[in-house]
Amino acid sequence: MRGAETIRLTGINFPAYGWKRSGYTRQEVLGARNFRAEDYRRVAAMGMNVVRLNMSYLLFERDENPYRYDAEGWDWLDEQVNAARAAGVYLMPDIHAPQGGYQAPGYDGDFWENPEPRERLKALWVEIAHRYRNETQIAAYSLFNEPFTNNRNQLWVTYARELVEAIRSVDKNHLLDVEQDVATMIPFSLPDDNLMYDFHCYEPWRYSTQFWRYGFQGRYGDPQTPILPWTWREGQPCGAAFKVIDEHVAGLMPLAKTLDGLDEFTIDEIEPDGNRQRLIRVQVVDEPARPESAPLPVSASVSDDPLPVAKKSWAVFSPNHFKCEMLAFPVKQGCIYAISGGLEFLTLEYNPGDSFAPFTNETIEARLLGEYGLQFYLDNDLPVNVGEYGLSPHAFKGGRGGRQMLADRLDLYKKYNINSQYWVYSGAADFALYDNRGEYPQERHVNQVLVSLFKEKLKHA
Repeated sequence: MRGAETIRLTGINFPAYGWKRSGYTRQEVLGARNFRAEDYRRVAAMGMNVVRLNMSYLLFERDENPYRYDAEGWDWLDEQVNAARAAGVYLMPDIHAPQGGYQAPGYDGDFWENPEPRERLKALWVEIAHRYRNETQIAAYSLFNEPFTNNRNQLWVTYARELVEAIRSVDKNHLLDVEQDVATMIPFSLPDDNLMYDFHCYEPWRYSTQFWRYGFQGRYGDPQTPILPWTWREGQPCGAAFKVIDEHVAGLMPLAKTLDGLDEFTIDEIEPDGNRQRLIRVQVVDEPARPESAPLPVSASVSDDPLPVAKKSWAVFSPNHFKCEMLAFPVKQGCIYAISGGLEFLTLEYNPGDSFAPFTNETIEARLLGEYGLQFYLDNDLPVNVGEYGLSPHAFKGGRGGRQMLADRLDLYKKYNINSQYWVYSGAADFALYDNRGEYPQERHVNQVLVSLFKEKLKHA
């Protein structure tokens, strides 16, 4: 609140943590060149009012010296507060990589079994909150990025309450952002009246990561295009050209009889009126080109034409076929799909209980309200934050509908009074607004379509 005015925190993530789960140093984080003072000004120029500052615990504490905090970390955080103040934007410090390692799905560390990293994180938050308890440029503390308990949700709920209580012992002023378990996605509330509840939304995930983790994933806004489900039943090989006339078929997947000599192939879609469109061109490579010394997991932009796909991405389907799951894609009824290079398709069918879900804003809205828990928070009059949402830069090309999808998403956030921060400002080619790749962000790195959209939607919001 500013007086009687309610502020909806709308902004972007600044990455200051190691892009690996562990094994990185403080100097690697500080030397990443992902943002500086002028980048806060760029955020303000887009109409945004907050930066979610993704931090590693290593900025403040070393594993060999637990509970002892280095001045270097506080000096760095003071610089970020001052840069945000000078630019006129708020700051939301976020422990993105806690003691015990960055979490998210697939985390296999011992954070939830070992009390030591939990106590160290709690102590670090108490120190941060004590130091900045009267700092009005800090809008909120984001307590824990993407906690992953491996389906033991109550572990996180109990620990979240402990974190809140510890912080409140030294700071009763600041808003606290509490995220759902990233996998269970179970909404909950805690007994504190100055909390904001958080979930991350890359819905649908395969579309959001297209031409990075996956291939073509349909065109947003087309009511005939389905969202490919998370899982499916594999059908039968169906040749190099296949017409979809079965409502049980959700998608297709490429099959190869051999990987020897497989170099390049294409997939086309032929509409009932005969209009033919190229969906994807794939180049099969021995290994994706990435220097071992690269500072980030994604060190260079991934091409979408052709999309390089490593041979190791193919798995045995049968004694006579290899399949490539990352290239599975949704299909429209009545269309013919054709694949070149001597390959054929495998049909992908809906599992029992799943059915056609059109790739439209209405479907996304329904999933936000249901699967993501938004309706629970609305019913209980609790503030909500979407700490991360984002799109592959390739979603904005080739009529794939990325710009309209994000425009609709921003409208949904406004409709339900949701706070939100886009993932990510820089440092990774997958979602980044600035694909800077080891340099400080420059205008030549920017996704201008995305900048223009933010200015259009946020400057006068």
